[in-house]
Amino acid sequence: MNILDDTAGIPEAVKAGRVHVAVYGAGRVGATIAAAWLRAGAKVVLVDIDRKRVDTVAQGRALFPDEPFVDESFRAGFQARRLAVSTSPSQAAAVADVNIVAVPVGLNDEGADLSSVKSAFEEIAARMQKGSISILETSVPPGTCRDLVLPILQEGSGLKVEGDFAFAYSPERIFEGRSLKDLEDNYPKVVAGEGPKSLRAVSALYSCVAKKGVLGMSSLEAAEMEKLFEGVYRDVNIALANELALVCEKLGVDFWEVQKASNSQPFSHLHRPGLGVGGACIPVYPVFVAKSARKRGSKAAMTEEARKFNSSMPAKVARSALSLFKGEPKEVAVLGLAFRGDVADDRLSPTYELLSELKKMKCKVKVHDPYVKKEEALGFPVSQQLSAVLEGCDLVIVATDHGEYRELDYDRLKSWTHTEPIVYDARGVLERTRFPKGRLFVLGDGQRPS
Repeated sequence: MNILDDTAGIPEAVKAGRVHVAVYGAGRVGATIAAAWLRAGAKVVLVDIDRKRVDTVAQGRALFPDEPFVDESFRAGFQARRLAVSTSPSQAAAVADVNIVAVPVGLNDEGADLSSVKSAFEEIAARMQKGSISILETSVPPGTCRDLVLPILQEGSGLKVEGDFAFAYSPERIFEGRSLKDLEDNYPKVVAGEGPKSLRAVSALYSCVAKKGVLGMSSLEAAEMEKLFEGVYRDVNIALANELALVCEKLGVDFWEVQKASNSQPFSHLHRPGLGVGGACIPVYPVFVAKSARKRGSKAAMTEEARKFNSSMPAKVARSALSLFKGEPKEVAVLGLAFRGDVADDRLSPTYELLSELKKMKCKVKVHDPYVKKEEALGFPVSQQLSAVLEGCDLVIVATDHGEYRELDYDRLKSWTHTEPIVYDARGVLERTRFPKGRLFVLGDGQRPS
């Protein structure tokens, strides 16, 4: 189908299975995007250079079991002969009407490591169809689409954007554990095109998927910044909550009580304090913004300071927890390796920094996580069996807000530790009434050891 010139026919063609969508990157974002297009009726090829991921999908095994309906969509897609998997980006591009790139971008000394984006679009450009559209969904620094991706597509294909093919940016906006619902139901899809034809094409396409509609932006750069600003907003406001929580500890005031009262006023939105900020998104986007500003002779001072403050929280938590002992704890149980509750994702988790600090302090540590399946972290043993991790520990640090931890009480902890443990809750998840006075300390609660 000629996506560029037949915009009006896109919705009907998608439903009829006449649109071929290639999704590059079988991570959580790419898998979600592929599932959404399958559910909309398109034919999909999911591409990843990681053979293990491709084989997992091909064999009908769960790629992301914590994401409702994603793996089920893959199985249904195979059964309907509308899903294929591949390790060859160029082969996928040769038949695709729509190329969607959702590959990972990490950090390096320059700011963003865009090598995976560059590689994906080079492969697409080599065999891109005339009349097709290419869309980048990965979160990237402003200017990436125009300065890096577009030259690759035009020079590599010999085609011209807006005349021969369409190009758009549409940042992913998903939350782990509900990614497909976010894409299909919860938010409008932000889109931007390199010209009016591209914008019309990407808008028509995503109107087939996003029930909340599409939100067209005036430029590629505006759409790039929109996604980054979402993360910066959260990072800065978490830093504010963390700072105020530490102030409350010094003043002997309970931050959680004050937060609840403050947020009863509609203009106050104090976030929850915690161990720090992790994941592949929120700790990364402020760096993209700050580096981009510096390259253009400007500064993002508040953004940078917030990032530094949140990065300092694991060390502050380690010192605060250990200060509860007059001597030294014999053994420390750290509960939670994932960066967020009820997910198996430990990318950039602040727990790793906490473990690093505890190692510097010569602590003996065991780590528990019900989702992250690892045997060790920074040399400390990791287990999915909570009772085994707690045995013999006299300090327990709650590092992640897993739902399992919310049900803990002091009697149960004692039955596993066989000690009189002190508990430091760095996430504010434990029910205080279930613990005797002087045995539970919550970040920002203003208590002092007796």
